[in-house]
Amino acid sequence: GGTLISPQVSLVGSDEVVYSKKIPNESRIKFAKDETTGKLYFIVDVVLPSNNEIWYTSSNDSVVTPFTNVFGANIVDNSYENGKGIITFDGDITSIGGFTFRYCTNLVSITIPNSVTTIGDNAFTNCSALTSITIPNSVTSIGRTAFAGCSNLTSIAIPNSVTSIADSTFTDCSALTSISIPNSVTSIGEQVFSGCSLLTSIYIPNSVTSIGMFAFKNCSALTSIIIPNSVTKIEDGAFKGCSALTSISIPNSVTIIGEFAFEGCSGLTSVTIPNSVTRIGRQGFKDCTALTSITYDGTQEQWNAVSKGDEWKLSVPSTYVQCSDGQVAL
Repeated sequence: GGTLISPQVSLVGSDEVVYSKKIPNESRIKFAKDETTGKLYFIVDVVLPSNNEIWYTSSNDSVVTPFTNVFGANIVDNSYENGKGIITFDGDITSIGGFTFRYCTNLVSITIPNSVTTIGDNAFTNCSALTSITIPNSVTSIGRTAFAGCSNLTSIAIPNSVTSIADSTFTDCSALTSISIPNSVTSIGEQVFSGCSLLTSIYIPNSVTSIGMFAFKNCSALTSIIIPNSVTKIEDGAFKGCSALTSISIPNSVTIIGEFAFEGCSGLTSVTIPNSVTRIGRQGFKDCTALTSITYDGTQEQWNAVSKGDEWKLSVPSTYVQCSDGQVAL
């Protein structure tokens, strides 16, 4: 018998099953059984029994082998049974070091214990089967390129213990549709979301003071974005190739629009530039081929004083800038 969980899947037994293979204190874990194949599976989203284990699933029902000596503890067992892998350590895990799971292309999901404070550079780079990861709020640092190339990762929540998102952290996460950035984050590094081609929207909290170069480059599904008024510069190439971007809010805290900042934003139809801007970089709005309306929140005299780089408006169809006291021809 059993309680129905989902079509053709039932809970094994009336309550719980004891799974005791080399797990300290014999944790009691619920299983589900697939009535079609007869296989047993761990029920997802259970709480980790201790801080000396990492749980994971793999696409081929086999062990995933990480680099060793990067966890702050030693691996004593890594086994895969009943649809779940368990890596057991001889003490609490304090870090997921650099390159730990890089190119572990069979890794599908992973749950990290809340003793971990650091995820190192390239820790999960090119884990192309990874669809979900649980990052505990004990983590304060996520390294460069940590999840780059995780092309099946659809969403991720960054805990509010993290203060910065390092360069290229999510580069080419081409299945990523949503991400939660907490208001603890003050900086977004270079190329962080570059190539996240399914990311449709993102909320940037007011805590963020800097957005790195090419941070959203080729986010070709991004339709709108609000830049918080804590940001003073739109860095070079920040939104280059965001071809679905139809609107953007530039706050009056921004003084510089960098080179190539909006180049190739071919869906952008209008933009309002605040009078705080003193410079528009080279090719800043190049190939914004639908941009027919440019508004400047200042006078004609102020607009003419704005420094403009070469080809800042190349292939822009708008013929004038609307200022507060009239139009200036382009």
